Amino acid sequence: MLALVLEQVLDVAPRFREDHGLLMVTPEGALLVRAARSTGDSWVWEDRRIKPATFSPPPIRVVMDAAAADAERGE
Repeated sequence: MLALVLEQVLDVAPRFREDHGLLMVTPEGALLVRAARSTGDSWVWEDRRIKPATFSPPPIRVVMDAAAADAERGE
């Protein structure tokens, strides 16, 4: 797996040196990703611009024992 990562770095890094905008988020919010597609018995890597899904964390429900909270405060 690490070898695949290094291969992609060796592909992207020289292009980034020439064009720093390569790794910038587009106005639409898309990011550069390297994606592999199968061509029969081998893989071809290509650039794609993908807008990540919006993450909405679930609400955190806090349940507190009021008597224990009062005791902690010294009341």
